[in-house]
Amino acid sequence: MSSPGIDRPLRTAAHFAQYVGETVFVELTQPLEGRRRFKGPLAAAGAETIEVEVDGQRVALPIGGIRRAHLAPDD
Repeated sequence: MSSPGIDRPLRTAAHFAQYVGETVFVELTQPLEGRRRFKGPLAAAGAETIEVEVDGQRVALPIGGIRRAHLAPDD
């Protein structure tokens, strides 16, 4: 059996909590501040929102509004 790879989907608050500090890619169902796609370090994970650091700022994203999310390689 192998461990989940970089394409492991992140769906629940518990999934996100495991990977605080890792780089994630998140796509929302609806745009937030004009964008739907976010990539950066996962700064925090709560019950209903996650925070991703993008361009030096933390952006709060609603877990219920996420279309897809997974770990992303550091560039």
